[in-house]
Amino acid sequence: MWNARSQHADATHPSLPGLMQWLARGRTLSNQLRGTPIASLSMVGEAPSRRRGQGMIFDSVREYAHGDDIRRMDWKVTARTGRAHTKLYVEEQQRLVVLLIDATAPMRFGTRVQFKHVLAGNMAALAAGLALGRGSLVGGLILTDQGGIAIPPTHGPKAAYRILQALSEGNMKPSINMPGNLSAQCQAILTLPWLRQVHARILWWSDFHQHQEKDADNLQQQLAILARRHRPVLLAIDDPADQQLPPLSALPLEDASGRRVKLNTESQKLQHSYSQIWKDRRASLQRIAQLCGVPLMATSTTTELGTTPMLWRKLGEWL
Repeated sequence: MWNARSQHADATHPSLPGLMQWLARGRTLSNQLRGTPIASLSMVGEAPSRRRGQGMIFDSVREYAHGDDIRRMDWKVTARTGRAHTKLYVEEQQRLVVLLIDATAPMRFGTRVQFKHVLAGNMAALAAGLALGRGSLVGGLILTDQGGIAIPPTHGPKAAYRILQALSEGNMKPSINMPGNLSAQCQAILTLPWLRQVHARILWWSDFHQHQEKDADNLQQQLAILARRHRPVLLAIDDPADQQLPPLSALPLEDASGRRVKLNTESQKLQHSYSQIWKDRRASLQRIAQLCGVPLMATSTTTELGTTPMLWRKLGEWL
């Protein structure tokens, strides 16, 4: 199996050479997946075929949003549903793929093969290569502790290169405010100017630590709106320590204020409570995603991306 880590191994921070290798691998895979039977890759070949003399082709319909061109109203769907709907178009052979990568502090963590944001970056680079190989436009949004770094799509690989550079350097200034809770983040995504008139595939990598049960109703509402206008996929990056604390008699911890405590993680009561909190949060997120018709797939920091072809194929299905 092919493995970028063998030449550019960096388990704690995304390296630009390693990311570029995954980008190149994605482009190669794109050509291979085109020949995969429909039965094994349900969405391969979904990209529109070229029609001579037409620069834009119909893609889908979504509910009307403020600022939409009135000339693109779908009056039939509007009459049938009782709510205003807009037709969306894409350039021939081009879809928009948005790579949304959480690079906040909780993602810069891992106890096994790699940190969470390293695996997310490598998967995003692979997805970018797959998308570019199919002629899609690629844009990005990187979530940082200071805000969001929005990278508008461009023709060709320029935007993809900027995304990988931002992930590896980690010093780009945020361009938009990005709230901390997931429901507000869904709203913020919809405000991006280059997402208002098109239907995009949005691949969202995070551990989704921001999700709280008290925000569940708001998240369900906002994720449903996002799913009506676009096609989001939630890609949860987990670490074994998210679900189970290491059994130590005195685990030193420090909170954001600098206060230090020691926990006895050999306590069965503490272990059960810690594990149950994670399970409840994930079950809530899975329920909301299912209700909104949004795919959610979990992978772990133990994953060796170079030896997981089924994961490559899954990314191919979603693009």
